[in-house]
Amino acid sequence: LPPFTTPDDDADPTLRGAIVGTCDAMCPAAEVERRERIEDVAVFERPDPSVARTSPALAVKKFARNIEQDPANFRTRAALAAAQAHLRGIMDADASSAPLSLVHRFLWDRYRGVRQDLFVQGMADGFAATLCEEHVRFMVLAEHELCELTPRAGEAETFDSHLNLEQINKALITLGDMYDAAALAGAPLGGEAEFRGYHVLTLAGTHGRYRFSAAVLQDALAHLRPETLASAPVQRALGFARALAAGDWAGFFARLAAAPYLDACLAHMYVRHVRARALTALCAACGGQAVPAEDVARMLGTYD
Repeated sequence: LPPFTTPDDDADPTLRGAIVGTCDAMCPAAEVERRERIEDVAVFERPDPSVARTSPALAVKKFARNIEQDPANFRTRAALAAAQAHLRGIMDADASSAPLSLVHRFLWDRYRGVRQDLFVQGMADGFAATLCEEHVRFMVLAEHELCELTPRAGEAETFDSHLNLEQINKALITLGDMYDAAALAGAPLGGEAEFRGYHVLTLAGTHGRYRFSAAVLQDALAHLRPETLASAPVQRALGFARALAAGDWAGFFARLAAAPYLDACLAHMYVRHVRARALTALCAACGGQAVPAEDVARMLGTYD
């Protein structure tokens, strides 16, 4: 598969800005009633974990593929801000009491619901960008922290890197549209360089089921404003891209060690591929001679 170029959640572009939401709660009343009826209430939404009931203080709208165009199903800015703050609280409060995999599974869906509400209502200003940026940061963190969990059908404590990266890229493309609009209006948004850097990093090489495309990377770079292209986050991402393209595994691991935390979390998706290529090169270069394990660990970035 090629790298992503699909807008957030494949939403129908004719729906953008077509609705002004009137829901002042984190979850529309009709959805609360329906989900309680079919017992589709997440553990984070239950006052009593053993009972599939919720409350206005806990229920958060789910992402839905079939969009019902009733304004009552879409949240106001105040409701979206409240939902975002509530979700952030779950991320923080449950850090020690719930596995990150469960927190991620819940937030992954509810964040998609927030972005869907933003899209359908045509919200693309600094407020909307701030919400989307927070979504991306969480998913990037999860990409590294949960990378050793293997997807298993029917199990709650699992993680699918492919789906997580899909949402990262779709959210980044949505953010790109917001940054373009803000810059065109003469008021660039402050987070642009950081998140353009993440987008370039996702396009820098082959990872999972996605293959590197020089044409897609060049197209992404060609659309950046000169000051954004020259920014530290984008240049860091390009450093990784150059190391991957050249097979410079020593340079890759040096950049990984020096990178900011979230850059390193995202670049980690290339580590397995880079180490495999590095081991092949080491075996060929050493001609069967033994190499101290600590030297191999240092060269492959496996040491503390």
